[in-house]
Amino acid sequence: MEKVTLNLEGMNCASCALSIEKALKKVDGVETANVNLVSEKATIVGIGLKADVLIQTVKNAGYKASLDNIEKIQDNTKQNTKIYQVNGMSCAACAINVEKALKKVPGVITASVNIATEKASVTIDPNIVSERDMAKAVQMAGYELLINQDKQSLNQDDSSQKLKKAKLKMIWAWVITGPLSVLMIAHMSAIAIPYFSEISLIASFIVIFIVGKSLIKSGFTAIVHKSFSMDVLIFLGVCASYLSGILSALGGQIADYSAVGAMIMGFYLIGQYLEAKAKGKASEAIRKLISMSPKTANLVEKDGSVVSIDAKNLVVGDVVLVKPSQQIPADGIIVEGNTTVDESMVTGEFLPKTKNVGDRVIGSCINQSGAIKVRVTGVGEDTFLAQMVKLVEQAMGTKRKLSWIYSI
Repeated sequence: MEKVTLNLEGMNCASCALSIEKALKKVDGVETANVNLVSEKATIVGIGLKADVLIQTVKNAGYKASLDNIEKIQDNTKQNTKIYQVNGMSCAACAINVEKALKKVPGVITASVNIATEKASVTIDPNIVSERDMAKAVQMAGYELLINQDKQSLNQDDSSQKLKKAKLKMIWAWVITGPLSVLMIAHMSAIAIPYFSEISLIASFIVIFIVGKSLIKSGFTAIVHKSFSMDVLIFLGVCASYLSGILSALGGQIADYSAVGAMIMGFYLIGQYLEAKAKGKASEAIRKLISMSPKTANLVEKDGSVVSIDAKNLVVGDVVLVKPSQQIPADGIIVEGNTTVDESMVTGEFLPKTKNVGDRVIGSCINQSGAIKVRVTGVGEDTFLAQMVKLVEQAMGTKRKLSWIYSI
């Protein structure tokens, strides 16, 4: 299997990139084709690829192409697609910056970042790249890639905590900015407000540099790493506004707009709160799947006794007793008894299925009519439920192809 990288010319919008991707995917042997509009490169992975054929395909689509690199890779990319948590992003431009940083790392085949879930779906060749290399590249871009996070780190506590924090910041910002805005309007209406400049500078400093310190930090970091995003625009706006207040207080012939900077920060924090709320809803499907996992299991010991243990401690080969109305703790095969199992959470079918000795059962489904003994065949990430969670995360972290563009 080969990975071919092409330099592209002539693209000027996302539709151009999609047109090239569509054309490349029709070439025999091509498995994946990804075009980066920012870096003007195309990455093609497949078997028996010929660079001249790919270049000609791009030319036939109306663009220019030249060979950049050809690499031999092992045919194991599908098994090395992982999802990582990315911290520090605030807008779509941040997601593009992270994608750009990841795709520059040798051995990274594809990278897709979803700003809504703050997840990066990365397909790598483990023989070329290490996770530490990717984390370092993302850090150099001004963000953080977590390579050792819990596989089910997207939980309700994290989401609710972020939402509470964003709400608290928004409230504090407007508790200060609201009265300050009234004073500013009164001052602009020629009503004398004693010590207005001093009040404006102090109140604005609290809102901009204390309540909104995370934006100031991320904006400054983005400028240092030359990765411009929405945070940079807000950072420049509020800092310029506050600077006008300082110059005015020092006697400069300039209007005091420090209160305007506080208002900009206040509106930004409202957006952050709404975004945190939307992200919580976006991850609700995963949280519901995770919450379906049973917490305990009735382990059958070698002497026939039954003990209750944490379901996380089950291993392949264990035999568990599942009584009527209990959840099956893990994927397995029935070794004793017969029953009916409610698998509606998996299949959507409301009618229970009859299960006998030798039949497979899915973890987290509900045993209904009879007691059964199940030999565990899959635990942890190997369970059907864990695979469902993984697929949902991949779907949420992957961009959907806008096929309707082609019909316009």
